[in-house]
Amino acid sequence: MCCEMDRAFEEFHNDDTSPFGPITMLYSMWHASAELEGYGQQDAHSFFLAALDQIHAHAKGQLSSCNCIAHQTFAGSLVSTVTCSSCQTTSTTVDPTLDIQLDFPMDSTASSLTLGALLRRFCADERIGGDHGKGYDCSSCGGGRGVVATRKLSIKKLPPVLSFQLKRFAHNSTSSKVETPVKFPSRLDMRPYVEGSSGTASKTPSVDGDAPDDDLPSSLYAYDLFAVVTHEGKLDNGHYWADVRSGDEWWHCDDDKVTPTTLARALGQKAYMLFYVRRSLAYGQPMSTLLAANAANSAASNSASKTANGSTNGTA
Repeated sequence: MCCEMDRAFEEFHNDDTSPFGPITMLYSMWHASAELEGYGQQDAHSFFLAALDQIHAHAKGQLSSCNCIAHQTFAGSLVSTVTCSSCQTTSTTVDPTLDIQLDFPMDSTASSLTLGALLRRFCADERIGGDHGKGYDCSSCGGGRGVVATRKLSIKKLPPVLSFQLKRFAHNSTSSKVETPVKFPSRLDMRPYVEGSSGTASKTPSVDGDAPDDDLPSSLYAYDLFAVVTHEGKLDNGHYWADVRSGDEWWHCDDDKVTPTTLARALGQKAYMLFYVRRSLAYGQPMSTLLAANAANSAASNSASKTANGSTNGTA
């Protein structure tokens, strides 16, 4: 799979203008992933994760410290914090992730939702325990009847590329597809959804694990939209297409037909998957370099402010 991806990138960036079809890539995925083999219709999100898994497997890295291209690009982490209502003991769990999967509200009959609303719902406090009168089972105080806990999920580490899946396929007692439109921005600020950014949590590493988030340049939280994947059809069948950005141009990719489009049209799609790339390419630099530059800018700003105040006082 790594070789096929390499070939695809080579074909994309060379001067040959003849069409390129990733036939051998699909063939290799059929052989590598049992869940994708055959000629049945497959889910785009499942294919995406299976492709990343194959790239990672061929790179033979470890998920916690892998430097394969899949994890360098998409790997982040989520932190789950559970607090007991009785003794206020907090337990924290950190899990690696390659994408963020956003559920729709149970009552998704609204005419429109926003990506921000789904992210706030994803990070909202959730009450656990207290069901059937048992109460929360706390490892510290024992919990029991009347004791509940609050669980909060937030992002601990932001990757260079953010992948969102809007979970439109509801598999419950009445499986169906959620058709509610979701408005999403061309520019996304992820600071409100990162651990510690709201001031309610302790200062902990949140972007690449090297520094408290309050000390990081704001540009590291800024992301730009570059791809939208849309599904048309029902739960068990349908058709996918993608709108992707190349430089300042947007292109509509529908099977073998690739035509120019616009950002406005991309923003009007009923998205199933969204991809955002970090606006600053600074994540390729050592964090020490970023922090030094940020500190220098702050010091220069403070110095200029003091000089201006001194001049004003002297004039008065």
